Amino acid sequence: MSGRNDRPDQRTRVDGGRLAVATLVGAAGVLFLLEPVVGTITLGGVMIRPVGLSVLALVAGLVLGGVVFLRRGFRLFGLGHLTAGLGFGLFTLGLLVAWEPLVIGGVLVVIGGTAALAALSGRQRRA
Repeated sequence: MSGRNDRPDQRTRVDGGRLAVATLVGAAGVLFLLEPVVGTITLGGVMIRPVGLSVLALVAGLVLGGVVFLRRGFRLFGLGHLTAGLGFGLFTLGLLVAWEPLVIGGVLVVIGGTAALAALSGRQRRA
């Protein structure tokens, strides 16, 4: 007997992409909030502050979110997330290696990407 109730409920189906992005962004938030409580931690023999791990988790979440949006056909959202991930990633890498051109490049990617996405959004709205 085949009926409507044979199909899995769409509300209970787990979306792996969303779950992964939410996990990364949630971990970023938790790590950020742990900073004043736990101080510096040792990870693989390297001393690192939780806020540094927080930024890495957020960048990973933004990039993964961009891929998820693009695969689902949401071009502007996908490009926005990828642009932010790339910009903040370059900015963070520049801070880690103390190389100012990367820091400035990261800021320029975010600013330029924001302007380009605003222009694309305006074009889509008029079309």
